[in-house]
Amino acid sequence: MWYLGAAGLIVLGYLIGSIPVGYIVVKAMSGKDIRTEGSKNVGTTNTLRLVGKFGAVLVFVADIAKGALPTLLGKLYVMNTVDFDNWVILAMLCGVAAWVGHIFPLYLRFVGGKGAATGLGIAFAVSPIPALVGAAVWLVTLYVSRYGSLATIVTCLFIGIWLIFDTPHLLYTLFIWFLIAFILYKHRANIKRLLNGTENKIGNLK
Repeated sequence: MWYLGAAGLIVLGYLIGSIPVGYIVVKAMSGKDIRTEGSKNVGTTNTLRLVGKFGAVLVFVADIAKGALPTLLGKLYVMNTVDFDNWVILAMLCGVAAWVGHIFPLYLRFVGGKGAATGLGIAFAVSPIPALVGAAVWLVTLYVSRYGSLATIVTCLFIGIWLIFDTPHLLYTLFIWFLIAFILYKHRANIKRLLNGTENKIGNLK
């Protein structure tokens, strides 16, 4: 009956991913509704824009954890109950469930973020070194360019290319590239504005 536990972990992953951390942090720190302010996105960049660096760090770390925790739970469950080696499918399903929860959160009527930080959390759970370097790439790109969307796009491509040449599991890499493709699709309007030079910058980060 291991599959009942697996199904429960996938549902749990979605519920964890649905926790609207950006909404909670901005509401607690400023009383504002992040869904009606700035870019109206519930992620890290809009949190930074509305309440500053401390709130943004809280959201960034929490959204990463939302992807990492369900992925790790799925991995450990398979390793301990079914098969030590073939853990990747359930781990990825749990992680993707959390990622879907972040984008379509149950608690915010299915309108959430773009999934980048939660996707990074999935990567952290399986291949922490490229994910850690990717987080550094995101921070440096954001600091230099002040474009949150550009930092996300560069980080996604960086991690995806890294995993092509150094992957812990082929199926895992395919899952990650699926997430990357969807995240880039969600950023299509940002990409157009970047190319046109009309994308909004974040204020002084120094």
